[in-house]
Amino acid sequence: QLSLGPGPFVTALESATDKTAELVGKPARAFYQLALADMGLLNDPGSVAMVGDDVLADLGGGAQELGLQRYLVRTGKYRPGDEAKASAPLDGTFDSFAAIVHELCPT
Repeated sequence: QLSLGPGPFVTALESATDKTAELVGKPARAFYQLALADMGLLNDPGSVAMVGDDVLADLGGGAQELGLQRYLVRTGKYRPGDEAKASAPLDGTFDSFAAIVHELCPT
């Protein structure tokens, strides 16, 4: 079955509004800045943890540049050895999201 990605819809909206879209997503710095600003933590990015299964798309780029805590989870897209793809040391690697939560939020 054929399906369209977001590109044609963005183009249609740009054409209909005579505006240029600004696309923001991981791993762009702007993506994380918008999230931090929304949470009122733009001046304290180190207090925020990003959890992801993709070292480059989830934990690289803006997450690293802004100084977020970065945790890799060995689920989903993760493949053995992905840790080595990180250009800076991660704050931790865990087998599951639950294990990260247990470590960061002990009861």
